[in-house]
Amino acid sequence: MVIDDKNTVVIAEVELREEAMMKGMRQRIVSEKNNLMSQTSADNRSDIALREYFSDRAAVQATLLRTEEIIDDLESKLRQLCPQVSHVTIEVQGITADYELPNQLDKVPG
Repeated sequence: MVIDDKNTVVIAEVELREEAMMKGMRQRIVSEKNNLMSQTSADNRSDIALREYFSDRAAVQATLLRTEEIIDDLESKLRQLCPQVSHVTIEVQGITADYELPNQLDKVPG
């Protein structure tokens, strides 16, 4: 979208593919979990519920960080190719697959 002779705005809808998201994901999750574990006392590190929370939180955090990385890379490449772009808005789709959640999640307290 060209606003005027000095401003070009790009609005993009991006679908993330599993292959792009999975790059180094296991290492990222482990690193995030270790970081969370290091911030809690040694007494709490054996708490099973807390360890499960850290595992879940690490997976989410790693996913978000990878998504930000991909978006930053796309924006950088776009600006290199089209320096006249003054603003970029990117909508992300495809972080989760289209499937129903397992029934077990209905039993999770919360």
